[in-house]
Amino acid sequence: MSRRNQEGCFKGPVEITIGRRSSNVRGDHVHIQIEDPASSATRVDVMVSLEAFAQAVLGLGGRPAEAEWIRTDLLGLKGEFKTVVVPGVIYGMPVVDFFDRVRKFEVDGWIPSLDADERKGSYNPHRLSDKGYEIRMRRWVKDESTEALARK
Repeated sequence: MSRRNQEGCFKGPVEITIGRRSSNVRGDHVHIQIEDPASSATRVDVMVSLEAFAQAVLGLGGRPAEAEWIRTDLLGLKGEFKTVVVPGVIYGMPVVDFFDRVRKFEVDGWIPSLDADERKGSYNPHRLSDKGYEIRMRRWVKDESTEALARK
C-alpha cells in the first residue's frame, strides 16, 4: 500500500514499464513509465534517446532525459472503475444531447472515461445496444488501508 510519510512524500509499490518506441517527432527512444497500481495513475513518464539510455545503463549515469509528472493529486487514492449503460443514446445523436444524458451519471465523484472520438460525438458502435450506450466511469477515493498506514 502506498502512504504519505512525514515529509509528505508517497512511498509504496509501483509498476514500471520500460520499452522502445519510435515516432516521427522523437525518433527512436526509450519510454519509461512508473504507475501507482492503487489509483492507476501514472506517476512519471520519461522519454530518453536510445544512446542516452544505453550510456546511463552502462555506467555513465546522469544522462539527459525528458520527464513528465502526471496526476500527482491522485497519489494515495484508490481508483475505482465501473461500466454503466446510458439509455436513449442513438448513433449520430448531437453531442450536446449525449452529454446531457451522460451528466446524469456523474454523481458521487464518478466521471466518464470517454475517448477523444466520443468527446467529439463519434460513438463506438460496438458499445451501442438497444438498452443504450455503454460507457466507463471512474473515480478516486481515499483508500482506508492507506489512511490507517499513514496514521501509524
